[in-house]
Amino acid sequence: MRRNRFLWYNKITNILKYSKNKKNLVSIKFLTSEIHKKIVPNKKQKTSKGIKIKNFLLLIPTILIVFGLSIALQSIIAAWTEPTATPPNNNTATPVDTSASSQTKLGDLGIGGNFAVTGNSALMGSVGVGTDTPNQKLSVTGIIQSSSGGIQFPDNTIQTSAAINKINVKVFTGSGTYTPSPGLVYAVIEVVGGGGGGGSFSDNTCSGHSNYCGGGGGGGGYARKTLTAAQIGSSQTVTIGAGGTGGVGNGSCGNNGINGGTSSFGPSGSPFLSASGGTGGYSNGNGGVGSNGNGGDLNIYGSDGFNALIQTSCQSFDGGGSSYFGPGCSAWAGNGINYGGGGCGGYFYAHNGGAGAGGVVIVTEYIKQ
Repeated sequence: MRRNRFLWYNKITNILKYSKNKKNLVSIKFLTSEIHKKIVPNKKQKTSKGIKIKNFLLLIPTILIVFGLSIALQSIIAAWTEPTATPPNNNTATPVDTSASSQTKLGDLGIGGNFAVTGNSALMGSVGVGTDTPNQKLSVTGIIQSSSGGIQFPDNTIQTSAAINKINVKVFTGSGTYTPSPGLVYAVIEVVGGGGGGGSFSDNTCSGHSNYCGGGGGGGGYARKTLTAAQIGSSQTVTIGAGGTGGVGNGSCGNNGINGGTSSFGPSGSPFLSASGGTGGYSNGNGGVGSNGNGGDLNIYGSDGFNALIQTSCQSFDGGGSSYFGPGCSAWAGNGINYGGGGCGGYFYAHNGGAGAGGVVIVTEYIKQ
């Protein structure tokens, strides 16, 4: 029994013998010394076999605890690495925490969840969104969305809408319905009324006439207006004014030319803009009156038709009135050429006047796709 006590004591002492931590050795050696005193009685002390067994059984848990602590302490000491520099050099970097103190992270920082910044953020390098190799201060692979405010450029201008990247031009020479193209932002609408017809020739058999050449028809008016896609809606009515017919020559007093028709864009009776047709030339040699545009951001009159001379060879002076798009007729008793141009007057006995040119509606669409 005494031999067993010494075996336990020697095992504990041998384990502690190789420990490098002197402070821990002192405290644990003291503890084992106390255990030895309990296990190995003083020679002067009288003991009995029962008392010695009882004392040993009571000390078994303590021995096991000391043994376990010794093993753990040995592992800790073996894993410990001595600093390579004198403090405070080579201190471990402060970890990123939730404190209010400013902190600097020298290496990469990976975040697996969401990243939210409530204050200002200063990024001195380049930022990549959808790419880990940004080649500019901000490189984005994908779509950039601005839900409000727009984008400000170096000249301090702010763009709140995408740039126009397509322009369509639709020309209506006949009445119909305009349907906007997909992606329409706004459209510029132009309308021209029909040109007036030229008056026919009248001879001296007509009371008060003395071989009058017919007067030229007046030019149609012009109007232009910009409308947004919201104002235009899904569709709009287009009405085209016809050119007036020339006066019919009858070998006597002749006839006046017919007025040109009105062109418009929008609902009948309340269009967004319209342009009236030029009045017809007169058989007494007076030219027709040019008409005006209405409701546009810009409204322009067509020019009056030319007056005829009181002679049979008057074809050089009875031209039709011009419209916004150019002169009227260009030949004796000719028809109007450009949209809304007036017809020429009749220049010879029983000769009809020329017809005015029809009106037009032009829609220039500005689209972003």
